[in-house]
Amino acid sequence: MFKVEKQSFHGGDVQGYLISELPKGAKKIEKTADKIIARGETSGHCHVLTGDVELFELQEQIFAVVGKDGAYHQHIQEKSVTEKTFKVNRNISDCDHTKDCRIELGIYAIGIDRQYDPHEGQWVKNLD
Repeated sequence: MFKVEKQSFHGGDVQGYLISELPKGAKKIEKTADKIIARGETSGHCHVLTGDVELFELQEQIFAVVGKDGAYHQHIQEKSVTEKTFKVNRNISDCDHTKDCRIELGIYAIGIDRQYDPHEGQWVKNLD
């Protein structure tokens, strides 16, 4: 589907992997709620990318296309997220593990940490 060139950023459960091109068929994410790339189950925090960035999705895989002005990976209170949040091109993270995470020009596949549950025999989402 896509070839990873290198891991470029990491904050909490979210990683960004530089790829050479956006996969064919990826659809632009338009809705504010869908632009939240990860949510905390108990903390009320979420992970978003802000600045010069557009998000796309293909088969439940999220991709970020970051423009020349760069972007930021933010970990903030979900209740504070509005459409204006996604335009902010500076660090506004208010949590412990995503401080000043600037993202340079490029195309990225977004990864979310998972863990193997041997009782279920499958990979599952990490919980807060």
